[in-house]
Amino acid sequence: MKTPLLGSPDDLLELTLSDEQQMLVGMLKGFAQDVLCPAAHEVDAQATVPA
Repeated sequence: MKTPLLGSPDDLLELTLSDEQQMLVGMLKGFAQDVLCPAAHEVDAQATVPA
């Protein structure tokens, strides 16, 4: 059985996004707002599934 590593609680789990991850989140939010949301409203109104 392995012995658990002991350290500062701050060293155990880092949840801060890197600069690259933050850029990706921004791009995906923009895509969702500009492309997906308008298309979703149209599809909902027509009650159809696009090809």
